Amino acid sequence: MADLAHMMSALSHLRSFSHASCDALLQQRHIEVINAYNPNKVGWGRDSVYAGFFWAVGWLLLVATQIPGTWRRKDSYSRLLRFVLPCALAFGSGLLFIQLEGMTNYSDVCRHLLKLSSEAVPGRPMSSSPVALILVLCFIGILVSAVVFLYRRDTTRD
Repeated sequence: MADLAHMMSALSHLRSFSHASCDALLQQRHIEVINAYNPNKVGWGRDSVYAGFFWAVGWLLLVATQIPGTWRRKDSYSRLLRFVLPCALAFGSGLLFIQLEGMTNYSDVCRHLLKLSSEAVPGRPMSSSPVALILVLCFIGILVSAVVFLYRRDTTRD
């Protein structure tokens, strides 16, 4: 629970500092914050603090709005979607959590850098999260299952 409390605290401080100043320090010191800032990219792709968040929220909204429609229809494709869409919703929730974790790291690093702008402070590296690996594998499994299901359905009609 302490990690969740820290995440909420760090996210609440996200708007309290200058992102331009922090990005300049991160760029100058070549510090990468996974899922939030990459000094090796150019332009808008460099700072993805809010872009990743909005993509994840958009994914969740898109999937969540499609779920009720699958329960209204009675065809076999809707039965497949009744399974796939909740899995996609879980996948999107995992992506949102990973993005919020990146935003938390960005907030921590920026607040620390702006306090101590004269010292070189390495960013806290976020290791490859096992949750992310599990989510990617689940998503691939869902896609393969859907393709196999649709292939079997189409071949049995002939």
